This record gives sequence, structure tokens and C-alpha cells, in this order.
Amino acid sequence: MIYEVNQANNLQLDITIEDDDGTLNIQGFDIYFKVKDGNERKFLKTLEDGITIVDAENGKIEVFLTKEDTDIDVGRYTYELLVIDSEGNRYTAKQGGFRVLKSITKEVG
Repeated sequence: MIYEVNQANNLQLDITIEDDDGTLNIQGFDIYFKVKDGNERKFLKTLEDGITIVDAENGKIEVFLTKEDTDIDVGRYTYELLVIDSEGNRYTAKQGGFRVLKSITKEVG
């Protein structure tokens, strides 16, 4: 999946984390959403900063990106959603493209 956002805009991503059998109970998991350009991290969201578990039993989360997160150069990036269970096992739940579009009103406000 590719996410798109205009520069310096807020964006809420509603995501369901699934395993091979369907939704996954994410109670007690650590969750990370990272956007990168090659090896350079552009921003990272965590449960302490921008990720909210909406329905743990059904794997539903919200990732809230701030205008500060998306105030980066126009271009194509990659994202990864990583979950770590209570035993320390790491799973890549999602990966894909993240595109930042030019905002002609970036300097307003």
C-alpha cells in the first residue's frame, strides 16, 4: 500500500494489523511506524508518540502524523510498520511506499 500526504499536513492512518489467519490480537505489543529515505530515517511514530491502539483484540490502530512529521522534501519514501510481541518477537506487519506531495500553501498559518 502507498500512503500519500501533502507537505506539512496532518494525516491519520487507520490500520488493521493482520496475521495469516486474519486480524491479530496486539494486546501488550510494542508498535513502530518508520518512514525512511534510503538509510536515513525521516520520522518514527511509537505508542508514546502518535500511535493509538483502538481495538487491541482486532488489531486496529491509528497512526497520527503531524505537520512536523510531514514537513519533509517532496518525494517518495518507504515505510514499515513493526510490531514486537510480549516475548520480544519482531514482525513486519506492513511495508510500502510513502509519498510526500508539494503543498502550495505550506507557508500559510
